[in-house]
Amino acid sequence: MGLIEKLKWWGDSVGVLTSLFSKWSPHNCKSEKDYENSLSSFLHEELENHEITKQYAIGRFRADLAIDDELIIEIKYNFNTLTKYRSLLGQLAEYKEWGGRVIVLLVGKTDPDLKKRLTSYLEKEGLCGAYSFEGDKITVYEKK
Repeated sequence: MGLIEKLKWWGDSVGVLTSLFSKWSPHNCKSEKDYENSLSSFLHEELENHEITKQYAIGRFRADLAIDDELIIEIKYNFNTLTKYRSLLGQLAEYKEWGGRVIVLLVGKTDPDLKKRLTSYLEKEGLCGAYSFEGDKITVYEKK
């Protein structure tokens, strides 16, 4: 990673990652763990000078991936049931007090109403969007 890329990372690590997500081509992934392994391998290649940790412990939960102990990626495969929605809200409540940024990466089939409900909740909590004043704490990205 050259100087310009390092500066981009420092200024907008979430933007750098979402750009990388668009380049990432997961193959034969049939579970959340498959996506986690695929993304971890891809990020290790793309972000050579960054520490990437799988199953990063925060409180009573484990985030799927962490980068440099400052940004976590929570992967949700087939985000299409109220049970998965409620479980994610529980995880995000734990991550709220953590000092870093969070990306929720939706893969597989996503229920558009649940995604809308999630982003609405995050906006009301001031974690992203219109009511976020210090940059989004949580970013939702859907990989199609």
